[in-house]
Amino acid sequence: MTRGRRTNEDGDKLYGDLSEPLKKKKKKKKKKKKKKKKKKKKKKKKKKKKKKKADLRPQGPPWHVKCPT
Repeated sequence: MTRGRRTNEDGDKLYGDLSEPLKKKKKKKKKKKKKKKKKKKKKKKKKKKKKKKADLRPQGPPWHVKCPT
């Protein structure tokens, strides 16, 4: 494209007088994307199994039941 006065068919100036220097378009600054923090997964605590205590009661029939002897 040639530099000069650009006009439409009616002779109207389309882009103004080009004898003055063209203004440079300002570059838009790119916004920095914020990094999302990764959520730490909570570790599930393992439930400790309770040890069954040994039954210290005397084994056998209850005391009020007499053994047939």
